[in-house]
Formats: sequence, C-alpha cells, structure tokens
Amino acid sequence: MVKAYTKTDTAAYQVPYEVLARRNAQILSLIVFSFFFDALLFGVFNIQWFATESIGAIAEMSESTEYKLNGGVWWSLLAVLLFSIALAPVSFAFVMLSYRNKDVTDEWIQKTNGLLMSIPTSLIWALLWLVCLPFTWGLLPWGEWSVNWWKIFPFGLGLIWLGGLPLIAVLLQFSKTLRNPEFNHDVAIAKPAQSETTLPTLPISQPTIEIHEAVDGKPITFSIHNRPTGGDAWVGVYPVASNNHDHGERWKYLRDYGTATPSLPAQPPGDYSIRVFPDGGYNMIAEHKFSIAKHNPAVDKIQSAFKGTAQFGTDFWSNALDKQ
Repeated sequence: MVKAYTKTDTAAYQVPYEVLARRNAQILSLIVFSFFFDALLFGVFNIQWFATESIGAIAEMSESTEYKLNGGVWWSLLAVLLFSIALAPVSFAFVMLSYRNKDVTDEWIQKTNGLLMSIPTSLIWALLWLVCLPFTWGLLPWGEWSVNWWKIFPFGLGLIWLGGLPLIAVLLQFSKTLRNPEFNHDVAIAKPAQSETTLPTLPISQPTIEIHEAVDGKPITFSIHNRPTGGDAWVGVYPVASNNHDHGERWKYLRDYGTATPSLPAQPPGDYSIRVFPDGGYNMIAEHKFSIAKHNPAVDKIQSAFKGTAQFGTDFWSNALDKQ
C-alpha cells in the first residue's frame, strides 16, 4: 500500500524575523565576549596552570614504584570549574546556534541550558570519585600486582559506577534533548487525552477584538479585551486568505501601545482580519474579520447633510448643496 503524502508547513516551525535577528545578535555578542574573556583567563590569570599541576601529580603517583600522595591531584577539580566558566559563553552560543531559526518552546530552551550547565558539575563529581579520592586513599592498583590486586574490587565494582554514571547520564540526556527540539507549533496543535477522573476546569477567557474604525485611507483602530500579558504578544492585520507568516510591516507588539488605543497601518479596500498572537511565534489565539469599503466622497456629503438636518433642522438639499 502506498503511503499517503502529507505536506509539512516548514514556515510554522521557523521563528519570526525579529526573534531571529535578536538571537543572531546574542550569538555574536557571546562569541565576541568569549574571545576577550578567555584571553584574560588563559593569557593573564593562567588558569591552565591548575590542569597541568594536577596532570603532573597524577603522572608522578602513577609512575612511582611506591605509593606517595601528591596533593596536586586535587587541583583538577578547580581546573574543571575554571575551564567551565571560561568556556560557558561560547558553549551557550553554539547551543543557541543549533536552534537559531527554529520556533522552539521556552521550556525546551531552559531544559537544554540546564543540562549544559550540569555537565561541569557531573564532571567534577566524576573526577572526585574516579581520580582524587582513589589516589588519596591509595585504591588504584598501581605497583606490585600480588600486593595491590584487591584494589580492583572497591574501585571497579563501586567507585567507577558512583563517579561515572551521573556524567554518562547527563551527556546522553543533553545529546538526546538537543537532537529532539520541541516546537511551539507542535505544542499548540497537540490535544492531550483527558482521563475520566480529571475534574472539569473553568473556561479561560480568550481575547476578543472590537473594531473602532476601518475606512479607506485611515489607520485601523481597535480594542483587544482580555489582552494577553506576555511581553512578546503581538497583533497584525492580514488579508483574510493570508498565512500567519505573511504579516509584512502590518504588525506591532502589544506592549508598544501602552494605554493608547491600538491602531495598525491603513489598508486599501478589501477583506481583512486582525489576528492576536500570545508570544513571538505564530500561535493565533484571536481573530476578527472585517471589510474596508472604497472611499466615496458623495457618500460623505450625504451623511454630513443628514447630520446637519437632524442637528439644526435645516433643509436636506440645502445642506447637501452647501457641501459642494
């Protein structure tokens, strides 16, 4: 049986240009900052000294015919901490580069960054139990085998798993999360199954849009009731058949209006809709369709004449002729 072809709307998984530009600026800033920051730490403060001292201490104890503790092995923990601080900006930049143009969820970004920050912690934990403490306690089976054979049991059966498993778990989870991003589009269309025991919840008030004025040649003014509170909530005006991504310059962040009456640029005659989005993505939560008629000066004159007749009691045709 031939599998049915389904078309994927790739635009629904991409961020708006404004978010993309902001991420590009953040990535560039992190890389530039990392260049000068690392030059200071490695060139001026010489933080690599701690790593060389710990490696030298390990080599000395490993090659010695008789066990003698060299406390320099403990510098390895500080070396990992300092190296992780030095490499943190560029690491975050490369992670952001992987989802630079993708409309991923904020929860996924927070989870990915949290796992990235957990790598140095789990590496320090691994060094503590696999290097520092075994060397300090003399539990590594160096030297004469007939004397040190028993050390393979506490190290191989206990310490290696206690120290190594957390690091392996963090690395695997970080790799899995980075390779499987969560998109706002998928979250919006997903319909989680509701168990029979789940109690009904109160309905959430959705935003509603009220048009104040929509005429040819004038800005479109409107109101949004139950306005979304997110800082990246925005509104746009579209031809009714347009895709949510085709906003052009006909949009604005709600935060930019403040307490003023919202307005959008004037549009030519036609059928339009105003659409509200709660964040920087394209998950529409409210829409109001309306039409803009072609401006007719004769209609304006007739309407003005009717107003004059009703207000001042004058003759309709005299008012109409006065408008010419």
